[in-house]
Amino acid sequence: MKKSINFQYFLFAFLMAGLFVACGVDQKEEFTEIKVKTTPQSSLLKFEFGEKIGEIQGSELAFTVRMDQIKQVMESNYRDGTIMDEVYLAKEEGQYFLYGKGFNSKKESRIIRFPLKADSNGSLQVNGGTDSCAGVNCSYCVFTAGSGCDCNREGDWTAGKSYCNHSTSTGVANLQLLDVAIENAVVNGDHIEGYVNTADVDPELMQRLQNGENFVTDTDFVIPEETVQTIYANSGTAPQFEGALTIPMGEYEVNAAQGIIIIHIHIETEDYVIDIYIIIED
Repeated sequence: MKKSINFQYFLFAFLMAGLFVACGVDQKEEFTEIKVKTTPQSSLLKFEFGEKIGEIQGSELAFTVRMDQIKQVMESNYRDGTIMDEVYLAKEEGQYFLYGKGFNSKKESRIIRFPLKADSNGSLQVNGGTDSCAGVNCSYCVFTAGSGCDCNREGDWTAGKSYCNHSTSTGVANLQLLDVAIENAVVNGDHIEGYVNTADVDPELMQRLQNGENFVTDTDFVIPEETVQTIYANSGTAPQFEGALTIPMGEYEVNAAQGIIIIHIHIETEDYVIDIYIIIED
């Protein structure tokens, strides 16, 4: 009798182990690759509209795609060394979101979210748009009710005011414009010129620039040292400074006339003064 019971325990354990392995294989297969929109001119990435990110499983929300790809898309929306440490799905007031939280190279808070829609099968899909908070001397930003961001925990108390900038899809479009412009930049005399085709500019952003509205960035845009060196090397000119070049967040003058849009970016530091002109034309 004892031998029979031991055999039954063994059989039960064997079946459970097989079930565990089978479930593990199925779960691994669920985490699929996603389609990511990009262009040869830009390193910024976007989720494809309607791309399935996760699904509703009873009272829980579960991912169905690879985390590394999601983080890669999120981090590409910044050019300041941002690393996303936490990625999750959430439901807030009947709306589903894909969230990412992390920090830039200055340890300032970065939060980004993408609205999702749920279909009749419980599939959570990208619904377009982006919403983000970028801390300035702030180590913990939060989204506020409605639209906006607040700083809940300041950074270095000796480094000035702590706050969080709020940015929507438009802010991403501005960074993408800079990204394309720098990829096509040349040195002309004592300044840098970046040329962009109108087809590579977000239509909504293009309309505002054509109206002469200022060009606004909510986060610093860092041009890596190797990119700076390439720009100057291709132009046969020695750089007037060392290291990376940072375009500080702020507003920059726009001149729109005769079908050409020129954005003037003036950068002045203790070590150098340089002007960058972003030229948009057909």
